[in-house]
Amino acid sequence: AAMRGVVAAADVGGGQDVEGVFKAALLRITQSEQGLATPAQCAPEWRSGQLQEVAASIVGVAKSLSQSNAGLLKAAQRIQSAHVRQERTVRGAAYRPDKAGEEGLVTAAVAVADANADLVNYANQTLLNECGEEMLIASLRLVSAATARLVSAARVKVKTSDPAYQELTGFAKQISSETQALAAQAAEASERKMAAQLTKQQREQEEQGGGGGLLSTRIQDLEEQAKIAKLEMELESARRAVYNRRKQEYRE
Repeated sequence: AAMRGVVAAADVGGGQDVEGVFKAALLRITQSEQGLATPAQCAPEWRSGQLQEVAASIVGVAKSLSQSNAGLLKAAQRIQSAHVRQERTVRGAAYRPDKAGEEGLVTAAVAVADANADLVNYANQTLLNECGEEMLIASLRLVSAATARLVSAARVKVKTSDPAYQELTGFAKQISSETQALAAQAAEASERKMAAQLTKQQREQEEQGGGGGLLSTRIQDLEEQAKIAKLEMELESARRAVYNRRKQEYRE
């Protein structure tokens, strides 16, 4: 079942609903991990040659990352439960849930589950050649952003010296390391595929008799540089759009 929008459907601040959203988020992470492709299910290109080892590594790191995301959520859930117990003990009958704080934590938890689902989805699509490695790398950036958001939301509910907070940040560091490792694997896969494609093109040109010598090579270089320049401009434009959207969200 889809997790997106679950916050709007829940009565955030009701205590039990907060626990329910955490359970749903954890379930989604578990289901996402179970849906991760195995090396044997990958496209033929990924089951042989130089990409076979990379495919196995992508699957392994994605699986480990899903488990780390689950650990992160469980640690945040324990912090929230301990915070509520403490507040009830101190305030007694005067206790009222901190709806704003709980909403921030719940929204962050859902973001982690969503980011993990996207990660697994694009890892699968990459290994099935249904999308490029850049989509997998983009999903990893969302995982990193969701992790930082959850840690920030949990930080206000516990002392930084508390073992529960140390556990939370420990998972966050692990996630950071794993996202970097997976991004490196995706980049390596892209480089190997490009190298294989270039070798294939060179072989075809040799079989056709060279096709134009230095002039042909220079034109090809110019075309490739033009493509790179266009992609760099699109990248900068996309970064500005993301920055402006986030700035607008913070203002709201």
